[in-house]
Amino acid sequence: MASFWQSLRHAFRLLRLSLGFTIISVFTFALGIGANTAIFQLIDSVRLRAIPVKNPQQLGTIRIADRHWGSGQFSSQYSQLTFPMWEQIRKRQEGFAEIAVWSDQRFNLATGGEVRKAKGIRVSGDFFHVLGVEPILGRLLGPEDDQPGCGVAGANISYSFWQRNFAGDPSVVGKRLTLDGNSFEVLGVTPPGFNGISVGDTFDVAAPICVEPILSPRNNRLTLRHAWWLASIGRLKPGWTIARTNAQMNAVTPAILQETIPPVYDAAGVKKYLEYKLGAFSASTGFSELRQDSETSLWLLLGISGLVLLIACANLANLMLARRCTGTPDHHPASARSLALANDSRSAFREPSARSGRYDLWIVSGLRH
Repeated sequence: MASFWQSLRHAFRLLRLSLGFTIISVFTFALGIGANTAIFQLIDSVRLRAIPVKNPQQLGTIRIADRHWGSGQFSSQYSQLTFPMWEQIRKRQEGFAEIAVWSDQRFNLATGGEVRKAKGIRVSGDFFHVLGVEPILGRLLGPEDDQPGCGVAGANISYSFWQRNFAGDPSVVGKRLTLDGNSFEVLGVTPPGFNGISVGDTFDVAAPICVEPILSPRNNRLTLRHAWWLASIGRLKPGWTIARTNAQMNAVTPAILQETIPPVYDAAGVKKYLEYKLGAFSASTGFSELRQDSETSLWLLLGISGLVLLIACANLANLMLARRCTGTPDHHPASARSLALANDSRSAFREPSARSGRYDLWIVSGLRH
């Protein structure tokens, strides 16, 4: 251990003697390592990190695979399904023990005057149960809150919204909240750390899907076969995999599409619609537009930054080799003194050894005689 600290002190002395070279080396390594770390953290948050829910590896989603054509109303961030299509999927799918749908939406909290916007999500009755999310106050929306023809009933609020708008009031359950001019009862508060399943997004309020006719009386998307606004999330049955569920969804796709043809499509549109293929995909890392649009670019960027770090290491190795070959350290007075002392020390060690060798030879010679 003592020799280690001695070597470390010697290394620091040498670095101090070549201050310019040291600064350039440290800056080059810091730049390369910092770039790689930043890019990897972005990829981790967008592509690799699982959402903070119960057993996220069991989550999956059903949507149209390799969608290259679309027509109709697209009114949410993840417009993957229509409500009539969702009803058919829920009836015909076999791979998920539970499945739900959700959509993002903006709500106006004001009762009059200036608009106060809040980030909202609309969820079907099994949404929170599928994810395994438990409330910290009250209860979360369930199947009984999302029945066809439901009236204005209850909503959930997020932990951060509860802190901001209700100052963390423990008696918030039962209070009223205005959403787009309609009064909802606060049923419960979601736990801290749960920000929904859209990566990088948050939500303030969650309301059931069934209140669509009340919130959007002029454009009730529950009845429109060309209104794309929902995304699904489900939890696999024991023994089922995404691949097996995908194969089962491929088999029932024709029947689902035949039952949900939008009447506003012309013959060409109907033909393209019937060519869709529904598939199952993993949802353990949540939903992300950035992932869909930039996944290949992010991996490419990580590869380029890694190559830059490799080039930086090679350049530093070449620079150190060039300094060694040209004997650059010898030109520094302090380095010259250090080398001279080192040479004297080695000479001092070699001289007794030489003398010791001569004495040994003399003794051996005497013994032979």
